[in-house]
Amino acid sequence: ELAEIVARELGPPYAASNRGRPPVYDEIKLSAAILVKGMRSFVQLSTDLKNIEYDMTVKGEQKYPCPSELHTIFQKIPEDWLEKALQRLDELSAEELSKFGENLDIFVIDGSALTGETLMEREVAMKMRLIREYFEYQATIRTTTNTIRSVKEHSNKISDIIPLLPEGSTVTADPEFDVEENYRNAEAAHIDLQVKQKKGDARKSRRKSARMRFDKKKYRKRKLGERPFGNIEVRRSKCYYKKQENKLKGAILIACDHNITAYFKNKAWCDLFVKV
Repeated sequence: ELAEIVARELGPPYAASNRGRPPVYDEIKLSAAILVKGMRSFVQLSTDLKNIEYDMTVKGEQKYPCPSELHTIFQKIPEDWLEKALQRLDELSAEELSKFGENLDIFVIDGSALTGETLMEREVAMKMRLIREYFEYQATIRTTTNTIRSVKEHSNKISDIIPLLPEGSTVTADPEFDVEENYRNAEAAHIDLQVKQKKGDARKSRRKSARMRFDKKKYRKRKLGERPFGNIEVRRSKCYYKKQENKLKGAILIACDHNITAYFKNKAWCDLFVKV
């Protein structure tokens, strides 16, 4: 139901075709079904939808999409629509916790990887070995709600993330993000970027001022950003997709599934308290 609410707020992810037969399934409900896919295969998703009798037909025909139909819908949904759905799920958790008056705009940027199914050759210790293919990604986590704000392909730059963050946010990151460009972009967007800098002299002006502003107390909260990665790894997430663009979309869907679970946990926790 939560995924369907978000899908209706965002609207149809793609334009419906007027050609051929009239659609059997409601495109909003199909999109909601994709949002809850998480780490399921399309076969498992199709089976689960049938087991819970989630009716997605336009005329209530008690039919359920097959795995290939679900995969076709996944291909049609653009990456930016999935990214907006992920952000909205993050915001719903933030809205639940907003009644406590805490600072919710504290984020952590970190990277991780999803293991694939395909084997590839790589030289390890001067010997060619077969290892599993993997997809590296970068996630932005809201520490207070334990939700994921954004998933991008792995990079040590924050320029793609800044537009997604509220002005005045605090962002912590590891030494990988100790780049002059990041400090410049954060300053322009009024973002408090806390990076544990690499050892050695800071020659450039922005790196020098960032080193002076570095707050160990704020940086310690970076550990809270590792919780979603731990949850994903415990669930043994894998990347089953072959196309690069599908790998990123798959990672976003895993994050959406995490945010849905986090929302209900946050809501249950908030409902224990009554505002006096």
